[in-house]
Amino acid sequence: MNSYNYRKIPIIFVVVKTQKYDISGLICLWALAESGIGGVLHALRLPFTGIFVGGFAVISIALIAWYSSDKNEILKALSIVLAVKLLASPHSPWQAYVAVAFQGLLSYFLFNHRQQYALRTIAFTTICLLESALQKILLAILIFGTEFLSAVDKSAINVAQSVGIELDSSVVTWLFVVYTLLHLLTGIFLGLWIPSLPQAIARAEDIANNDIEQHKPVETQNASSWKGLLFVLTGIALLLYFYLPDNAAFNLVSLLLRVILLTLTLTFAIGPLIKMLILKYLAKNKQNKAAINQVLIRLPHFRNKLIQHYYFARNNFRGIKAIKFFILGMLVFSLKGEDAATP
Repeated sequence: MNSYNYRKIPIIFVVVKTQKYDISGLICLWALAESGIGGVLHALRLPFTGIFVGGFAVISIALIAWYSSDKNEILKALSIVLAVKLLASPHSPWQAYVAVAFQGLLSYFLFNHRQQYALRTIAFTTICLLESALQKILLAILIFGTEFLSAVDKSAINVAQSVGIELDSSVVTWLFVVYTLLHLLTGIFLGLWIPSLPQAIARAEDIANNDIEQHKPVETQNASSWKGLLFVLTGIALLLYFYLPDNAAFNLVSLLLRVILLTLTLTFAIGPLIKMLILKYLAKNKQNKAAINQVLIRLPHFRNKLIQHYYFARNNFRGIKAIKFFILGMLVFSLKGEDAATP
């Protein structure tokens, strides 16, 4: 009997040591990234909001994999985040749910154990950021077609020639390349940085909430401005009308019909189907219901803390160092369950 108790004590001690951090905070941070952080970052006037959102997501997922002893926790976190995204941000486009599912499933297969964590992380972040960029490019090609993109190129060449500039390459192709390259470099940077975060978090536990200046929440707004989109589309239409070559076999009416038909199909057929499946199998899942409600309750508190950490980092640091401190502060806050649980 004594021998049994003697062997049991060290096992309990090890379990307590490995459960030092609460990953439920990371799940909440991931959910915030997918359901509301875009509006916050847009209100704070940060550039490259899409990359910031994707960056917060992959950081949260990679650290969930690091601090979890069971890789099935990733699938559980994925189901919670998808459900919270649907409930907290029901107007999100269908492709956003596809991206979240892709990130969660990829992390489940990549992070099956901690061996070669750094290599797995850089593969994970690079693939996720590339998927985010390529998804938007492929969707643009699907909706507008290659004929439209070719017409934009020809119009841009004519505009350049009218002001005395010679263009020999595709403008659209270069835009796609630069956009993809920016996501690729971000993925590589995050993949190299994330493996160092557990040690940085352990050293930065003294970043207490009391040291963070209190700021009023920023009024958030929709990151996708319909006015801006309408302005861009109007500009493209005028460009095509005035500068489209006479011999170009391009029908603006057929393009308009194509855009309307595909947009309606994706919006009112594919989108509702994906949301219906999430609602039926994830949001109404009894096993996830308590965790989903807890995340929904904590989201406003997390959003306010994110704003406070942003202002503190901006007022005390500059450039990349400010961004790193901002993210690190949010991670420390997220992993300290006793602080995160206070709404």
